[in-house]
Amino acid sequence: MAVLLQFIVGGLFVGGIYTLIALGIVIIYKSTKVFNFAQGWMVTLGAFILVTFIGKFGVVVGVIAGLAAGALLGLVIEKLLMRPLIGQPLITA
Repeated sequence: MAVLLQFIVGGLFVGGIYTLIALGIVIIYKSTKVFNFAQGWMVTLGAFILVTFIGKFGVVVGVIAGLAAGALLGLVIEKLLMRPLIGQPLITA
């Protein structure tokens, strides 16, 4: 019975992660009408950072560092790459 409960809880967590990824893809597509192929790269990079930090510093520090690194990477991409393209002709992008 304990194994079944463990599978159910694990499945709910993985399903929640997939749901968040899908919501991110849908929100970006609905707001820009462009499918962002970099979305998968960003999720994978965040997972790699999370696993690296968990292996070196433990779960709590790893999760906090992974979230902070993902947020920082998103901020840098928005400020350096996306913001300058606003109002530019499509051929620029």
